Amino acid sequence: MNSPGGSSIASTKLAEKIEEVSQKKPVVAYIEAMGASAAYGAAASTGYIVAEKEALVGSIGVRMDILHYYGLMDKIGVNSTVIKGGEYKDIGSPYRPMTEEEQEMLQKIVNNSYVDFVSQIARDRNMTYEEANELAQGKVYDGRDALQLGLVDENGDFDQAINVLAKRTNLSVDDINIKTYSKEDTRPGNLFGFDSNEAFYYIGKGIGSELSNGLSQELYEESVNYELVR
Repeated sequence: MNSPGGSSIASTKLAEKIEEVSQKKPVVAYIEAMGASAAYGAAASTGYIVAEKEALVGSIGVRMDILHYYGLMDKIGVNSTVIKGGEYKDIGSPYRPMTEEEQEMLQKIVNNSYVDFVSQIARDRNMTYEEANELAQGKVYDGRDALQLGLVDENGDFDQAINVLAKRTNLSVDDINIKTYSKEDTRPGNLFGFDSNEAFYYIGKGIGSELSNGLSQELYEESVNYELVR
């Protein structure tokens, strides 16, 4: 794997599915350059982790990114009027600062997700919650330190991961068929599912779209513009 993480819900489903498969057949994770956050959670749900010595491992934590551009709107003379039913319906709105109460509400959600994440790592890596929490906190390690701390089982390359898989399946290396999934087979990877150029494009597009939509009146039942990411 080579991933910095992703959606909290998607990563939970992925880890659960890997654990389900791991009950039926040996599964080995190989971290090449990066196995961070949700990606590490997926690796931990396997039976064995091989990581390169210089791979980035860990970053066990949860965050919620909320984009605000009310300051920019003030500078360019753009105003927004939000008519809502429900006091907190526009929580996280990019049009205004967040209140202390609203931030506490969202912080509680993040904290709950964090506890679930650390609990999963503790279970899958045979640690206590306290031990896993000490290694979590968003800290990043290289493969060498991750091995010493018990976050991975072995330092090695892809061939070594295949050798481990062969031993755990009682097969020879020649009997293992390898399917490599390229970027074209999956969504481009960063925390938002876009590469850097696409990310800036969609941020700009989102700002422009919101400013444009502000010229018309429309009812929204779903208006949350943030999500938990690991």
